Amino acid sequence: MKRILALLLLAGLPAVADISLNSYVLNPSFEVPVTICCNFPSGWFQGGTAQGDAGNWNPSDFPAAGLVALSGQQVGYINNYSGESSGDYWSLFQTLSIPSGMVPGNVYTLTYAVARRADIPDAAGFRVQINGSNCPTCYAITIGSTGSYGPGTWHSYSVSYTPQTNDAGFQPTIYLVNDGRIAGPGLAQVDFDLPVPEPAAILLLGFYLAGLTGLGGALRRRLA
Repeated sequence: MKRILALLLLAGLPAVADISLNSYVLNPSFEVPVTICCNFPSGWFQGGTAQGDAGNWNPSDFPAAGLVALSGQQVGYINNYSGESSGDYWSLFQTLSIPSGMVPGNVYTLTYAVARRADIPDAAGFRVQINGSNCPTCYAITIGSTGSYGPGTWHSYSVSYTPQTNDAGFQPTIYLVNDGRIAGPGLAQVDFDLPVPEPAAILLLGFYLAGLTGLGGALRRRLA
């Protein structure tokens, strides 16, 4: 990985990379603050148009939920009480802090997992979105439903965004969204967990960012 990036720098070519946004998410697996149920995860915000709420909880303390955290001990939840096809949503979101902001042409990927608990089984619609700058097409989105999920099972997804020219230096905002029940009125809950990047992946990302911010000369000397 380092050698390829260094060769690109030597050739004067732009170093395009697939970058994990999970590396920049604060509290990605909702471990802070430590709670049983329920609290609100540090680093996140909530909002939307529905009657809703969100937070973090430890599913191992609620056997009836039939759910175990995918990463760490806790997960994030989003409740939407507005019912079927209302068009109203509730979300957890945060704006990330990438050094120097996004680079047009790179691919920024968020990996996440979704589950529904056994004791709140009603199917819900969900989406996960990456927003760039304020242009009409500067976003990426994945949409799904928990309707086919077995209770207590995690389903993994990813959403990727390639910044446009006017996204240069801009910080992306990520949204985890509960769009409400698939059928009927009442509560629908969607549970989210974001995998924490492996240390090796973070190390490679660090080498990449270093190469883009002025260490090209050092990499050239290593290749000499």
